[in-house]
Amino acid sequence: MNPSHPPSIPPLTRRNFFHTAALGAAAAAATPALLRGRDIPAAASVAKARNLIFLCSDGMNHGTLAFADQYLRMTEDRSSHWMGLYETDRSVVRALMETRSADRLVPDSAAAGSAWGCGERVNNGSLNITPDGREPAALLVKAKARGKKTGLVTTTTATHATPASFAANLSTRNDEESIAVQYLERGIDVIMGGGRPFFLQRTRGDGRDLIAEFEAKGFRVARTAPELKAIAADHSRVLGLFADGHLPYSIDHRSDSELRATVPTLAEMTAAALLCLAKAREGFVLQIEGGRVDHAGHANDAPAILHDQLAFDAAVGVVLAFARERGDTLVIVTTDHGTGGAMVNGLGSGYSATEPGLLRAAEVRHSYEFYLPRLLAATPGERLSLLRNYTGCEITEEELAALGFVPDGPLPNRWSLNRAMGALLERYFAVGWTTGHHTGEGVEFAAVGPGAGAFPAYVRNDAVHHHLTEILGL
Repeated sequence: MNPSHPPSIPPLTRRNFFHTAALGAAAAAATPALLRGRDIPAAASVAKARNLIFLCSDGMNHGTLAFADQYLRMTEDRSSHWMGLYETDRSVVRALMETRSADRLVPDSAAAGSAWGCGERVNNGSLNITPDGREPAALLVKAKARGKKTGLVTTTTATHATPASFAANLSTRNDEESIAVQYLERGIDVIMGGGRPFFLQRTRGDGRDLIAEFEAKGFRVARTAPELKAIAADHSRVLGLFADGHLPYSIDHRSDSELRATVPTLAEMTAAALLCLAKAREGFVLQIEGGRVDHAGHANDAPAILHDQLAFDAAVGVVLAFARERGDTLVIVTTDHGTGGAMVNGLGSGYSATEPGLLRAAEVRHSYEFYLPRLLAATPGERLSLLRNYTGCEITEEELAALGFVPDGPLPNRWSLNRAMGALLERYFAVGWTTGHHTGEGVEFAAVGPGAGAFPAYVRNDAVHHHLTEILGL
């Protein structure tokens, strides 16, 4: 296969609902606004879009994007869908985006998402609440006011910071019960992710049965992948809750037949959301988040971050196929900030061990989240063989001790163990880390479709919102 020409994906129909998602896996001017003393320049004319699909690989830095793309080139002789945009689509706009929040150089996901959501920078931890206490309307609320359908799809809890940043106003991102209520009150049409307890009567602090309240407003509720497939094509309002917490890491999902049968992938949720929204008379705005990329970055888990980035890229493929069939849809593909500082590093003499290391990482079957608790619970005599089995690496006794497993000593805590694992496995996987926290570098921003030309080569995160409202006519 020519890597410069990724395989095409057929238009989205009821028949190819899940087939489309599988193929995805295989294959500006703005409204003048004062932003911290800086005006956004307005152009004479801006192309208009009927729909917006905004994809965010949460916590993805340049190294993670390269890791996934290089893996696909080595194993499938093709580029990722994201990098394929840069290679083959002359209409794509590529920008570097600044990511800071109102009070910090390094943002959290709530503040970074709120910059897109309301067009103003807010303090870390808050959702569309400005430092002076104002509550500017979020993008999906503005879209609803103009008659557009709206949707949120994520691999985290459905009420997590990034999806909430497009729809909610709260002083703290941690109040996920209130975020769920605001989704209901603000009429978000499609909601998919994890976080069932924030909607269930028996687990909510106020005793409200939000599931029943959503159903009373015409929502169909899906709890499994088969249920989602059965209802998506015929209903425009869907609440999909597929886990109590976050959805499983993609690496664990692909290794567990029960998870594969019951929990949809991000590409499958994306395809379902598009089926729900595509017939909207006034168009739609859909945000899609690959949220567990960020979690794998915090954990310094190279195999996990690879497979969640690949899962995100599969969703990108589904979206691009949809948008290319229509011609009226602006697609944004970006990230809110980096996490972990993942980077593919030269390994071995003449760097000859780099490619084998990346392939070794890809063959690991489980995340740290899955196997480190098992390692901590094992007897001292079991730990070395368990670690070798889970990582596929010939870990030595000395390396095991470097992780904090020393005779008669206390067990390492999970945070220190994650960091130690990342440092240890760098010599086997050729992927290194700078931190277990967020990072503050400029990030990738890609736009394709009507209105893409409005975005400059360097864009502030808070300016993105104003370009989008102009392009969408909001």
